[in-house]
Amino acid sequence: MSDNRSSTSNTLSQKNINPLAKHWDIAAITIFGLCIDTLAVRSIIFLAPFIRSGLNIKESQYAYLSAAITGGTLLAVLPIGHRLDHLETRNVFPLLMIGMGLDFIIFSFQKSLIGLLVTLFILGLIRAGIFPLINRLISRTFSPAYRGVVMGIIYAASPFGGFLGAITLPPLGSYKGWETCYLILGIITLCGGLICRNQIPKDYSKLSSVNNDNSPSYVRSPLFLKIAIVYGFYVLSMSVEVFITLFFVDVVKTTPVTAGFFSGLIQLVGIGGRLFWGFMADQFFSKNRIWLLSIVNWLSVVAYTMLILLNSSSRIWLIALVSIAIGLSIASSWGILSTVIGDIVGSNSIAVATSTVFFITSIADVLGPILFGISLESTQSYQKTIVIFTAITACTALTFTSIAWRDGKNLPQS
Repeated sequence: MSDNRSSTSNTLSQKNINPLAKHWDIAAITIFGLCIDTLAVRSIIFLAPFIRSGLNIKESQYAYLSAAITGGTLLAVLPIGHRLDHLETRNVFPLLMIGMGLDFIIFSFQKSLIGLLVTLFILGLIRAGIFPLINRLISRTFSPAYRGVVMGIIYAASPFGGFLGAITLPPLGSYKGWETCYLILGIITLCGGLICRNQIPKDYSKLSSVNNDNSPSYVRSPLFLKIAIVYGFYVLSMSVEVFITLFFVDVVKTTPVTAGFFSGLIQLVGIGGRLFWGFMADQFFSKNRIWLLSIVNWLSVVAYTMLILLNSSSRIWLIALVSIAIGLSIASSWGILSTVIGDIVGSNSIAVATSTVFFITSIADVLGPILFGISLESTQSYQKTIVIFTAITACTALTFTSIAWRDGKNLPQS
């Protein structure tokens, strides 16, 4: 009996690893792209104390920096998502990376709030194609049977990129300034974009797929739209994380480098979280993965509640525990959502579906930090502001629970 169990375990392990080993080039390229995209968004969070002091930016004004990059994404994501199926990946992906690299370099020379906003807006326009393109590559390369694990492994690159940024950017910013951080980031992205073009097989996007089942599009289905809209409200509540570094500095009274460490811990836990939720999605929730969205939302409520209780006298272990809870929830959710999207719409509509969700979440990404900044300026309290966003998270958790209970059985089965 034990030999049979061992054989079964080895078979499952090989099934989960072999697809990535066989398509290592696509896995490596998508992981690199996700790391850079994460740094594009989160570098302004990790370097917040240095940018704020260097340019004398208020907290309410700082919210517009995050809104600028997501505003550009909001404007471009739908048209880009609809065009990806007609463009060659070998050409599109390197262009996105090269464009982002140049924008990072230009950003490093800005000396005013207006300059920062303009370059971040352009960066948002460029990065709009990253997630739809990557989801399309994954969906057309790997079988639905491995969708949760593959999504978990590849999308673990997002928090991994955030972790690298959190542990390297604050010390470098303290020593050399935030401008040097963006200059180095731009050079790395440029070089990576040039290398990627030589690694992507020609006409890869036109190759037949293991998952090309010619299934009908479910993009306009009520179930897909409900999940996309509710997740948009969940992303609105994620705006708390945009201010997490400033929260640690201003409320918990840590140094900027220590705040960067805890931000890095969130991203580090997010890596393991995406792998864990991906495994759970395939092994225990394959027939209804929406339940995982419900679980992650409820865990976010717990994390925010714990965050509110932190103050200058909080122990290090408690701050770390809060960071871990945020990492397992907020930092881990996109991989689950991408898996659910694939379950609903199939591979043929994945780029359009991802761009639709990205459009909705970009609206939330624009509004969330602005609303947080306005609330913070009005209440003069991080805790009171976070309470408001915790209430929003509780509402999305209840809604996802209801959707999983009522509609999960209607998911198309692979």
